[in-house]
Amino acid sequence: MLGSPVRPLQAQEPAPAVGLGFGVDTTAPDVGPIVRLVRAYLARPDSTAVARGLWTSAAASDRLARDLAARYAYQGFPATVAGIVATGPGDSVYVVKLLHARAERAGGTIAPLAMQRLYAVRAPNAPYGWQLAGALPRLTRDWPTYAAGRITFHYGPGQRPDVERAARAARFVDSVAALLAAAPPAQLDAYVTASPDAYFRALGLDFFVRPSGRSDATGENTLPDVGVVLAGAPAEGEAYRHELVHAAAANAAVRGWVQSEGLAAWLGGSRGRTPGQLYQALVAYQAAHPAVTFEALVRGEVSVEREAAATSDARYASGALAYDAVSRRSGVVGVRALAAASDDASALRTTLARLVGVPASADALDRWWRVAARAAAGRSATAAPGPPAPATAARGRETGTTSGLFNSGPTVYAVTLYGVVTWPAGARAADSVVVLPDTDDCQAHGIFHSAGAAVAADGAFGMTLPFGSDRPCVRVAAVHAGRRGAPTEARPGPLAPRYFRSPPVPPDSLHIRVDAPPT
Repeated sequence: MLGSPVRPLQAQEPAPAVGLGFGVDTTAPDVGPIVRLVRAYLARPDSTAVARGLWTSAAASDRLARDLAARYAYQGFPATVAGIVATGPGDSVYVVKLLHARAERAGGTIAPLAMQRLYAVRAPNAPYGWQLAGALPRLTRDWPTYAAGRITFHYGPGQRPDVERAARAARFVDSVAALLAAAPPAQLDAYVTASPDAYFRALGLDFFVRPSGRSDATGENTLPDVGVVLAGAPAEGEAYRHELVHAAAANAAVRGWVQSEGLAAWLGGSRGRTPGQLYQALVAYQAAHPAVTFEALVRGEVSVEREAAATSDARYASGALAYDAVSRRSGVVGVRALAAASDDASALRTTLARLVGVPASADALDRWWRVAARAAAGRSATAAPGPPAPATAARGRETGTTSGLFNSGPTVYAVTLYGVVTWPAGARAADSVVVLPDTDDCQAHGIFHSAGAAVAADGAFGMTLPFGSDRPCVRVAAVHAGRRGAPTEARPGPLAPRYFRSPPVPPDSLHIRVDAPPT
C-alpha cells in the first residue's frame, strides 16, 4: 500500500495535449502513423480502444494485455511522445516512450508524473496501420512462475518462490472472500519484485513518481478489476496481506475508502505495521492532535505539516478500528454490513454508529473513536501467545461464550478449524452456527456453518480463519446459533479446539451442541 498519488485511479483522464520530443521525426518511416495513433488513443484512453482498432485485440480476452499503466499515468497531465524506436531488426514492433509531465508556467520547472512504455505493433487492417499493446506480458514472459490455489506468482529478477508463504497467501484470499460472503476471484496474478520501481517497470512505467522518504521504499498495489497484485516488499513477498484483502474483496460489495482500506488495514495491517501497532500509533496521534476528528481524518481532510506519514497511518488505523469494534459487537453480520455501507458521509455515520452502539452524531463518534483506540491499543500491548489453556463455558449477554488460548504455529496467516455441529431434530437448511473468535491476540473471524441438506443431523465442518497479524493465536469468544442471523442460545459441548495446517484431521476439534431448534 503506497501513498498518493500512486494509488490507481478508477477512471483515466485524457491528456489535454500531446507534444513531440525533439528526437521524434514524423517524416521517418512508420513514425508518423504511430504518432497519430498515440494521439488518438490519449484523447480517449478507455476500454473502447479495442473496438476502435487502436489497441491490440488480445486485450479483449486477456486482462493482462490491457493498458494496466493507464490508471497511474493518465491523470490529466500533458503528454510528450519522447521516442519511437524499433525493438530490434525488422519494422513490425516499436517501443513508444511517453512522458507525462506538467510545467507550472512556460520555461518553468517541469513536474514529471511518469515515463510510460507502450508498444506499437504493425496491423495493416487497423485505422492507422498500427495498434498499441501493453508492456506487462512482454516484459515478464521469461519470469519464473509458481501457482498456489487461485494465485499465479510471477517472480522478478532476484526473487525466488517461498512455497509456504505462497500457500498461506492463497488460503488467506479464500478466507477473506468467505468472510465477506463473496465469490473469490477466479484467478489472480501476483508479481513479486524487489521494489515498487521494479513492478512499475513491469507494468510499463519506466519512471513513476512516489512520495519521498523511507516509508515508501517498499510497498504494494492491487488492481482488483483485473486480478493483479503488485508485490514490491521482499520481507513480505507473496503474503502482503493488505493488498491481498483488496484482491479477495473484488467481488464483494465493499464501498468507499473507510470500508475498503479499513477492511484491508484491519485484516492485513498497513505499511508493515500490524493492526495492533496501528492502534498504538493512533492513540499517540490522538494525544498529539486533540482537535482532529474521526470523520475529518477518515475522509482525508486532515493535513499536518511534516506529519504526512503519521496522519496517513492514523487514518488507516481509524478505518481498521471501525471494523475491529463492529466485529466485537456485531460479529460477521456487522462486518458485512459495514463493508456494504453507503459512502455518503451521513449514511456511513448512521451505519457505523448503529453497529458500534453509539448515537449517530459526529461528537458521539469522536468520543467512541478515542475510547475504542485506547482499548484496542491496550489489548495489543498485553496480548501474547501462550500454551493451550483449559476451555470453560460462561454465559454472555446474548450467547454462550468460551475462553481459552490456542496456538496455531508460527506466522500462520490463515488456518482451518475443524469441528462437529450436533443439530437437534427439526434443523432446517437455513439454520446456522457462527463461531466468533475474539481478536485480542490476532484478527480472526468465524464463518457461517449452515445445517444444509448434507448435514441436517450431525455434521463436520471446516472453518477457515484469516489472520491479520503474525501473532499465531486466537480466542474462541462466542458461539451463535440462529435462523437467518437471529441469534439464540447455543450451548458449546465438550471443547477441545485445535488448529491444523492442512487436512486430513479428525473432525473432533470443536463440538457444538444446539439444544433446541433455532427460531
